[in-house]
Amino acid sequence: MHGRRSARRRVSGDEKWEALAEISVREQEDIHRLVRRIEGDCHSVGRTSAVRVFVFEYFRRAATETGHQEAGHGQSDRATLQD
Repeated sequence: MHGRRSARRRVSGDEKWEALAEISVREQEDIHRLVRRIEGDCHSVGRTSAVRVFVFEYFRRAATETGHQEAGHGQSDRATLQD
């Protein structure tokens, strides 16, 4: 806004890197190695854009029905609904 980044943009950027750190832990892969791999897969875009796409796609895959089952998401919700 007027040549300055909004607070929302800064927060979403921080959240993107926090999400990448979570993925790194979950996948047991060094975050630096993970970033290099992401950059290698996305030759035509910058690091920040490549990471943003990777994080989005990672969590989008987890949000599929299969992804939820594999991660064990929603198990307590289903039990509550069946009672």
